[in-house]
Amino acid sequence: MIAGLQGFRPNLIAIGSDAHVGWDELLPVVAALTGVLIAWWLLDVRRHRAWTGMAFPVYLAIVGLESGVMYALTRDLSMFTFRYGLLALFLPVAFAALLLQPSRPTLLRAGGALVVGVLTAASLVDHVVVIQRASFAPPPPRFVPLAQTLEARGVQFARAGYWRSYVVTFLSGERVIVASNQVQRILEYQRKVDHASEGVVTIQETPCEGQRPFDIVGRWHLCQ
Repeated sequence: MIAGLQGFRPNLIAIGSDAHVGWDELLPVVAALTGVLIAWWLLDVRRHRAWTGMAFPVYLAIVGLESGVMYALTRDLSMFTFRYGLLALFLPVAFAALLLQPSRPTLLRAGGALVVGVLTAASLVDHVVVIQRASFAPPPPRFVPLAQTLEARGVQFARAGYWRSYVVTFLSGERVIVASNQVQRILEYQRKVDHASEGVVTIQETPCEGQRPFDIVGRWHLCQ
């Protein structure tokens, strides 16, 4: 998925697009060619002892490998953990940096450039597909109706989960200040909501229990 060689839909990781991206058909070819090039590179390094300029690319490769392996083994793939695995993108960067060094044989550099070019072209096509899909069939707004309803009802202060609090605050241009009742990143918002004497609304996905129902917007219940 990181290299664009596994088909999926971006909404799997909370990106608002249902376009199909990824190139499963390229995976065997790219994997085989990459394996051959890495083996060739190792032989070339061993034969010529050419270590110059390798420290930083090797560091990137170690970081990318650690990220890809450790998070795959210790975390379930979800929108909450996927962002940490993005450090695995250092792997193809390190691959390109090691194979495209001027000291490497011409054919080895040409093979590395070919792999990088194929991945770049595939990624470019996928980006165009997502942009076209968003242009002709944009995804429905998730939080805009919520922010608009809060403003229309005269709500100035609210509380919500981390993943929606700051989004709603941003969409309202801070006319509605929503403090997080989970992870807290902006203490100013927390102070303002804590000091509000009345009119604070809680945004939650479950019906109001022990609170007065204020409104319902989509799947969100507004409680006081």
